[in-house]
Amino acid sequence: MLYDLADSPPPRRSLQESVFLVIAKRRQEAQFFSAKMLMEAVLAPHIKDGGDVLGKTYEAFKDSMFPFLSGSAKREAKKNKEMLDHWANKGPMRVKALWRPKDSSGLISKLKRGAERVKQSEEQRRKAPHKRI
Repeated sequence: MLYDLADSPPPRRSLQESVFLVIAKRRQEAQFFSAKMLMEAVLAPHIKDGGDVLGKTYEAFKDSMFPFLSGSAKREAKKNKEMLDHWANKGPMRVKALWRPKDSSGLISKLKRGAERVKQSEEQRRKAPHKRI
């Protein structure tokens, strides 16, 4: 904002001049990548790997417009990798059941007995004579 509102160039070899030069360079880069991206978007259908080239140009344009985003993305990726390495180096996870029946065989036998009773009652119904009311 200060760059846009300045009415004259800053004093030579000052900090303000350095900042203004960096701002001017960044704006030129952004303008260049914007034009390059437009040209590649027009030519992309005629190029064999047009989509890939256009994606790379877009990334370069984004990095020139927002240089702080690329640094933060790299830092975040590094942090995530360190966290994954930390958990991976601990080895396999051990899972412990919260509830374990004392005797699971008793439960299975009860289920089997129940199924047998159902089968017996169905057979008895089939064998019994039908009564009409």
